[in-house]
Amino acid sequence: MCKKQNRFPLWTILLFILCISCTSHGQGLPRTWTDDMVLKASYGGGMLDYSAKLEIKKTGSFLETRREGKPKRMELHFTQAQLDSLLTVLRENKFDQIETRPTMIYDKGTTSYLLTWDKGSAGISDGATMAVEEKWRNQFYAIRAFIYSMSGFN
Repeated sequence: MCKKQNRFPLWTILLFILCISCTSHGQGLPRTWTDDMVLKASYGGGMLDYSAKLEIKKTGSFLETRREGKPKRMELHFTQAQLDSLLTVLRENKFDQIETRPTMIYDKGTTSYLLTWDKGSAGISDGATMAVEEKWRNQFYAIRAFIYSMSGFN
């Protein structure tokens, strides 16, 4: 008997739900990367048999991918300067203010980002059920490009 493979891993669905409900609680993003700060990113769904999960923090960063059923994990290490540069890009592109709207696009992959720290959180999801508002697309793409350049996550 063949098991039907779940197209959306549970962690992707949970991250999406968190992204919808996250705000920075009026605090704004911190100016420097703190010890408790974590950026989680996920990509999944759509017609491709590909998913990715990224976690960036001061210690223990990693990128996990799954392509055609084959998992791969890569440990990542970032300096304080690299983490602060990431945070600068998030601040400059107003990560915590980017607006999204509900949508329904079948077979489109979803990219989600969730940043948490001791005083708040902020998240964005763009894909099958949520879309970044047109006026924020350039900022979203700039953030996505920077994260890709430092980690290989797409």
